[in-house]
Amino acid sequence: MVIPKGASNGLTKKFIATRGPQAAWSMMEILQNPTDLGNKEKMAAAKDFLDRAGFAKTEKVEVKSDSPLFILPPKENEDT
Repeated sequence: MVIPKGASNGLTKKFIATRGPQAAWSMMEILQNPTDLGNKEKMAAAKDFLDRAGFAKTEKVEVKSDSPLFILPPKENEDT
């Protein structure tokens, strides 16, 4: 089977995206049975897989300002 160069990238992304829930369930199983052997490796693999699928840990960004005033753009009407 010959796969064009551009298609393999899309297929890989699709495969990783569809396997993301399985990685999340693996993490939940580890949380329910924390004493099972190999949990450390399973957790690391599931975390790496979810990171590659786009579910990386969100980082908090602290914003400091000299003035506490923040001006928002005008609100658009939902009726129009």
